[in-house]
Amino acid sequence: MRHRRQFSFIVAIATLTIAARLKRFDRALEDAALNLGATRAAVLWTVTLPYLKPALIGAAAIAFLTSFENFNTTLMRVGSDPPRSRSRCTGGCGKGRARSSTR
Repeated sequence: MRHRRQFSFIVAIATLTIAARLKRFDRALEDAALNLGATRAAVLWTVTLPYLKPALIGAAAIAFLTSFENFNTTLMRVGSDPPRSRSRCTGGCGKGRARSSTR
């Protein structure tokens, strides 16, 4: 459940960061590229994404740092012990079980 809350928080922060950058975007740049014969995909790759690059890098950095902070918390609680495996199978699930040697 904690992962869902973390994901929602990171998506919200990233959306706000990118939306703030898009608010200042001049649509005339896209229109000029389209008028010069560029396709919509070319406009996206050559005009819009380079403009959004700082916001995308900032959002990625915030997401990484938030996740890394939670990783440290988990590591401090659990330690460096290997995880315990849990078997869902109880009883006679394993076909290759060792048989008792009572002959």
